[in-house]
Amino acid sequence: MSDAGRSRHYELRIGTSGWHYKHWLGPFYPADLPVSEMLSFYQQHFDTVEVNNTFYHLPLEGTFENWHRKTPPGFCFAVENALQLRKWVRGNEEVVPEKSAWIPGSTIRHSSSR
Repeated sequence: MSDAGRSRHYELRIGTSGWHYKHWLGPFYPADLPVSEMLSFYQQHFDTVEVNNTFYHLPLEGTFENWHRKTPPGFCFAVENALQLRKWVRGNEEVVPEKSAWIPGSTIRHSSSR
């Protein structure tokens, strides 16, 4: 069946690669904003963010739950594929990563930019 004549809907989101950068205090974040409030401030301006530290290791499960609590419904975390998962997929091994990178109720997209 051809797609001719069918309209397609694409979702475009604009965000940044991370939100936890002290050198953004002043240029983006208020200079006196506590580091613990960066995600709350960030989500007032963007509805998506790339989480690239997951390339090297998956954060503790509680970290994902904390991020979920601090963001509104529909906020998108683009989670970069963990190195362990890449090795598993490439090697077709029978090993499954121990921790899940899913945040219940949030939109998660996996980025494979490396």
